[in-house]
Amino acid sequence: MSRLTNVIEEVKASRNKAWIYNESGSISNDVICGDIIPYLEELKDYEIDATDEFISEFKKDADNYYSYNYGNCVDKDISIWYKEGNPIAIICVHLYGDARGGFSDYFVVEMDDYYDDCVLTQLLQLDSVYQTININNRYSADINLFSEEYDVYDYEENEIIGTYWYCEKDELLKEILN
Repeated sequence: MSRLTNVIEEVKASRNKAWIYNESGSISNDVICGDIIPYLEELKDYEIDATDEFISEFKKDADNYYSYNYGNCVDKDISIWYKEGNPIAIICVHLYGDARGGFSDYFVVEMDDYYDDCVLTQLLQLDSVYQTININNRYSADINLFSEEYDVYDYEENEIIGTYWYCEKDELLKEILN
């Protein structure tokens, strides 16, 4: 089993520990929250084999570290180590607890369509970064897994009605309807 496959299993196993999940471990229908699993599944296309030593050395020499841990619309936070001009990145997922622990194993990806000097740009533009959550029959939330906010689309008016950050659908609907 690959490192990333193991991480996906770790994420699934950690899902019963937070209020945003239902009893089956899926994201609750009452919550506006992107799902990290499709993103991790998409990253399987880019995963490469790497030793613990490679990961440790790469992290020490990484020019940059990216972690988005406050107010984003995703069920699990992601940490990424990368170097400018290098298509490789080291990634792990924060499963639970505070920032001192509760992380998954590391895995390594290499972007094959490397079109600029920053692998992070590609990682933040994969298809699964963008997800739509249905609020009700009239509204939906267009989520970017790496953003604090999301746009709400009104199907009746065929337009985006605003940018919001509420985590619970009831809170969002109160705001929209007032």
